[in-house]
Amino acid sequence: MRSCEEQMNEILIRRDRIVIKRQVCKLTGLSVSLALLLFGALLFAPGIVGNAGYQGASVMGSTILGAKAGGYVIVAILGFTLGIVVTICIQKYRKLK
Repeated sequence: MRSCEEQMNEILIRRDRIVIKRQVCKLTGLSVSLALLLFGALLFAPGIVGNAGYQGASVMGSTILGAKAGGYVIVAILGFTLGIVVTICIQKYRKLK
């Protein structure tokens, strides 16, 4: 039979495992929702739908600055910003622990 201290230690270890499991589930859900948001932005952003086509070798370097590339630029900026925000939140969370 275990003593009260051993039982309490086991309870605390189990509690910590449950808390970590919940945090992982929350971060996974957040990551999936952000991925779906970016995927949706890629589908519905202006300038992404349609085929730009091949216009020649001299124009290939400047297609990102073209009128039809606005959606790609917006999605790239949003993705980069979301990555920064998530990284900062995770770093602050780790410092609190």
